Amino acid sequence: MEAGSLTLFESGEFGREVLVEALEEFASLLKGLKVNVDALYPADPFVLPFAVYLSDRSSIPLKSELFLREESRVLLLFSAVPFEGVTAGYLAEKVQSFRQLFPRSPSVVLVSPADLPQADFLLLRSRFTGLLRKGFLEVAGNYFFWPVEGDFLELPPELLSLAREEAKELHRYRRVLESLKRYEDFKSPLKPVGADAELTFWEKLEKGLLVNPELPCLEPQPINLKFEPLFQVEDKKLSSAVTALLEFLAQTLERHFSTYLAYTAGEVVDREGVLIVPRALERKELRGVELNLEIVLREPKSFKASFKKLLSLVERAFGEFRRAKFKGVSLGPVVDATADERLGKGVLYLSWFIDYRMVEDIYSKVNRSWLVSRLLARKEAKKGVLAFFRFLKEFSFEPGELEEFASRLNGLWGRGEPFFRAKSAELKELLTEKELWPLVAYYAVKGKLVKGLKEFLLSLAGVESGHQLIAKSDKLYFPVESLRLYRSNWERLENGGAGVVLKGELLTGESIYRVFTDDGHYLGRVPQPFSHYLAAAERAGRRFSVRPLSLRHSVFTETSYWLQVQLL
Repeated sequence: MEAGSLTLFESGEFGREVLVEALEEFASLLKGLKVNVDALYPADPFVLPFAVYLSDRSSIPLKSELFLREESRVLLLFSAVPFEGVTAGYLAEKVQSFRQLFPRSPSVVLVSPADLPQADFLLLRSRFTGLLRKGFLEVAGNYFFWPVEGDFLELPPELLSLAREEAKELHRYRRVLESLKRYEDFKSPLKPVGADAELTFWEKLEKGLLVNPELPCLEPQPINLKFEPLFQVEDKKLSSAVTALLEFLAQTLERHFSTYLAYTAGEVVDREGVLIVPRALERKELRGVELNLEIVLREPKSFKASFKKLLSLVERAFGEFRRAKFKGVSLGPVVDATADERLGKGVLYLSWFIDYRMVEDIYSKVNRSWLVSRLLARKEAKKGVLAFFRFLKEFSFEPGELEEFASRLNGLWGRGEPFFRAKSAELKELLTEKELWPLVAYYAVKGKLVKGLKEFLLSLAGVESGHQLIAKSDKLYFPVESLRLYRSNWERLENGGAGVVLKGELLTGESIYRVFTDDGHYLGRVPQPFSHYLAAAERAGRRFSVRPLSLRHSVFTETSYWLQVQLL
C-alpha cells in the first residue's frame, strides 16, 4: 500500500448534526480498531471545539508540544479547508513544520468540499457553510498564526472557555441524533467512501504511510498592462455622445453596485461588482457609431437577485436616456445575457447603433459640467496613484506617514485599481526597496486594508495571507500598546536617554512580550499576533534587535509609538 489521502465519509447535506455524526463514527473507528493514538492536537484555533468533543468521545487527551515525545503518535486536527485562514498551503506548512518534531503525526481535516491530497485523512467531504458561532470565531481568529520554526500552541483561558461552550452544543446535537436514530425511518445523510476505508485507515496509521504535502509555489509575475483605448472615435460629437451615454449608465449603476467603467484595455480586470467594457466603431458611411457593451457582474454571495436587479437597472437607464434625449422615438439597444450562478458571474451584452440625428440630440442636451466633472474625477484617480508612488519613493518612518500609508492606499483603490495593477512591477520594487512589506503585513493582519487591495498586495508578495508574510519576514513593524501614564518613559527615548528591550513571558496559555527602556522603565506591550511570532522565534534560538521606528508625537495615542524588530 502506498501513502495517499483517504476520505472517510461524504454527504450531500451539511449541518452540525451531520458533522457530529461523522465525529461519532470517527471516535468509534479509533476505539474499535484499537489504534494507539497518544494525543489530539488542534492544528488551527477553529478546530478546538471539535477537538474537545472528539477527546471526550474517544478518551484521547488533547496535548500541546510541551507534553509530547518525538515517538508520540499525534492526530493533527484541522477544522476545514478552505475556512477563514486555513488553506491547502497552511495545511501543508503546518504538517511539515509539526513533523520535524513529531514525525508520526497523521493529519485529519474535518470537512472540505473536495478531496485533499495534502491531508492523510478527510473526515467528511461536503459543501459546508458556517461551522461555529460568530463570538467564538472572532476570538479564535485572534489566535490564528502561520506555521513557523519554533511554533507552539496557545490556549488562553478565554478561547478555551468558548471552545468548551461550543463542545457542549455539539454534545446536545449528539443527544438529538441518538434520539432520531431510535426511529426505524431514520436515514443518515452520511455515506462511507469506499468499502475498505476502515482497513485502509488502520494500515496508514500502523505502517506510518503518511502523506508528505508539497508546499504551493505562489511567487507571481507582476502584471504589466497596456493602456490601449477600447474605442477611438474621431468625430468630436460622436465621441462626446458615446462618453455621455456610458457615464450616465455608470452613474445609474453606482448607486446599487461597486461599478467601474473601463476606457482602456489595461482597466479590464477581474473584480467584484460591475465592470462596464465598451467598444465603439465609427461608421462614417452610415454617419453614426456602433456601440457594443459588456456589463460584467461578479457577485458570489447573492448572485441571482443581483443579476436580476442589474438587468432591470440597465433597461431602466436606457429607457430614461431615450426619453430624455430622443423623446422616446429612437430604437433601444439589443440585449443578450449569460449567467453562471455557480461562479457568481453574469454578463449583459448590449448592441446599439447611434445615428447622427441621435448624436445631435445628445450633444445639444448633455450637461457638459456634469460630464467634465465625471471625467476629471477619473483623471484625478490616476494622478492620485502617481502621487502615491512619489510618496513611496520619499517614504520615511514618521508617525504621520505610517498612518497615511494605509489610508491613502484604501482611498485610492476604489477608482485607481487598474492603475495599481498596471504598475504592479514598479510597486513591488518600491515596497521591497523601501522595506515596506512588514508594514503591509501589519495592516493586512489587523484588517485595515480593503479586501481587494489586500489580496492584490499579498499576491505581489507571493503569499496567501498577512500572517504568512510575517512568517516569511526577518523584520517586523508594529505599534506598541501603551497608556498615557507611560508617556514620560517614551520621552526618555525621544531625548536619547535610553534604548528599548523586549521581555517575554508565557502567562495563562498566551505569549506576552512587554516593552521596557534598557534601564527598566515600562513602555507597553507587543500586540498579537507579533508577540506569538517573537516567542516562536525565541524558542527556535533566534535573537532580536529592537529600535524605535517613530518617536516624536505632538498628540499621544495608545498606538503612537512604533518599533522595528529585526530577527537575527
